[in-house]
Amino acid sequence: MLAIDMVGNGPIAYVCHESLTGDDFVNALLAAAKKLHLPAQKRVVVGLFSDHGPFEHAGFIVGWLWSGNHPTLHTPRDAIAVAQLSSIDRIGRIAWETLRTLRL
Repeated sequence: MLAIDMVGNGPIAYVCHESLTGDDFVNALLAAAKKLHLPAQKRVVVGLFSDHGPFEHAGFIVGWLWSGNHPTLHTPRDAIAVAQLSSIDRIGRIAWETLRTLRL
């Protein structure tokens, strides 16, 4: 399961999961970022605070692409105007390259 959530702001792609189902998918996402020369970093998260959580706790292999928090997140100022196209493009390119080339 690939979650793409909160990707509109930030200089790096965080590749997240809780490490409950292994690192293979997360490593594939990181490898795609490296191949594309895009900044990415693995981040282990704990708790069910994003959409990937219930899937991972149910045993699905997951990866969550995230750009980090932003000061307007979940506020009335959280609008499309604060989104950075470069951040959305970065995440989309990593997701597409991973899904296009991943062999299960």
